[in-house]
Amino acid sequence: MIANGKVPHLDLELEKKVQDTLLKLADQCLLSSAHDCSDGGLAVAAAECCFSSLGRRAIGCKLTPDGLGLSAEALLFGESPSRIIVSFAPQSLERVKEIVGDCPFEVIGRVTVDKVDIAINGASRISVTVRELEDLWRESLRSRLET
Repeated sequence: MIANGKVPHLDLELEKKVQDTLLKLADQCLLSSAHDCSDGGLAVAAAECCFSSLGRRAIGCKLTPDGLGLSAEALLFGESPSRIIVSFAPQSLERVKEIVGDCPFEVIGRVTVDKVDIAINGASRISVTVRELEDLWRESLRSRLET
């Protein structure tokens, strides 16, 4: 049940622009990763990007998104459409910006070693090891079924 909320509007033109831009970045082999924010929002997508996968060890991230006038909850967990977290090599930033052009794009952080650290407008909101998050994520269904 949604109380006092609106379902986010999907701007199909924006969505096409975002998807076309991602394809161009992928075609140029500039992306290290890409993950949409549609299932849990920015915080969940960032955490999932950090989890170990396909033989890759877990990594961390330090994010400092602008609050954009939103509550921390809306910014971190809102599932509004056409939001994708991408990672790329720091030395590729200018080439990425060139390809992105007028598609909405903002550098909100960097890859780190083993923690997910997220601060909004200078205030720390999340600071936890990736191992803790991944353990909770992997065991969440089991723990619900066992209670």
